[in-house]
Amino acid sequence: RAFPYVTLNNLNFLDMPGYIAGTNNQLFESRSAWYDLACEIDSSKIKLSKDESEDFNHPEDEPYYQMDLSFIQRIVARIKNKNIYDFEIKYCFSAYVQSLLDLALSEDE
Repeated sequence: RAFPYVTLNNLNFLDMPGYIAGTNNQLFESRSAWYDLACEIDSSKIKLSKDESEDFNHPEDEPYYQMDLSFIQRIVARIKNKNIYDFEIKYCFSAYVQSLLDLALSEDE
């Protein structure tokens, strides 16, 4: 599920087994239990939660790292340039996740 903009008034998404959420509230960054991976748009940095970083020390070794990096760089550039709407971000992430699932399923065959 994708939540393009979340606030502290409604944290129901935290109960979901998987989600992508967007916010501009700095408190979310300090609450590493609320995310596995945080993407800081302004600095173009990706931060792993403490729980995830123990098992995931070298993301560049993952099979789709370059593809993921390219995707997120394109999205970040469009956000910084104010050249994308919320619904487009949601669509881009949905389409990208679907392409990853299709790719992973085709590799299993």
